[in-house]
Amino acid sequence: MAIKTSTTVELEEALGKQIRRARLRLDIDQATLADRASISVGALRNLEAGKGARLTTLVRVLRSLDLEDWLLTLEPEPEIGPLDRLRGIDQVVEPKRASKKKARTVTSDKSAKPVTYRLTPNSHPSDKVRG
Repeated sequence: MAIKTSTTVELEEALGKQIRRARLRLDIDQATLADRASISVGALRNLEAGKGARLTTLVRVLRSLDLEDWLLTLEPEPEIGPLDRLRGIDQVVEPKRASKKKARTVTSDKSAKPVTYRLTPNSHPSDKVRG
């Protein structure tokens, strides 16, 4: 399954199957895992079936399966490489929030009326023209 073309439901189902496989590989039944994770059996069933679950449920189950490191693979911590050290960079600066999208005004002629384009991902100025 291609991640970018999958729906949210498909991704939830795939995640649930992975958790179920991990549980079965450890030969643990649902009741035992639910007890270890301090969640209800119903919450575990929903998670494994891809029917939606709280983030807390997912984290508790992953910890109970000794798979919490899996969460770190989602976005690894940035590292300072040797070239960064040569440039004098000694720490990674994390952004505090997403940058604001800025409108860009383009004119072809000084006497022309300016046209403002708002560029968004997967858009082109000719797709959305505002005047």
